Amino acid sequence: MDKAFVLEIARQISDQQADFNWKFFLALIFSQLLLWGVAIYFGAYLKKKAETFATQEDFVEIKNQLIETTRITKEIEISLSHNDWLLNCIEC
Repeated sequence: MDKAFVLEIARQISDQQADFNWKFFLALIFSQLLLWGVAIYFGAYLKKKAETFATQEDFVEIKNQLIETTRITKEIEISLSHNDWLLNCIEC
């Protein structure tokens, strides 16, 4: 093996190594961007899902309070109606 041949082999190896590193780093950057995109998407998805779940829980609580308030209001209406009827009967 002469010196020129060894230098040519070294140059080819160096060129291939540089080419490989460039492609490797490009693939690495692309995969990182893809992973960040997926993480951002699922982060936003989970945040929205949590907000929806909290709203549903609040809705059930408010609905139960409305049912209770309506029941109490009806009881008061019946009581007042009954008292009004008694007052009318006494006046008769």
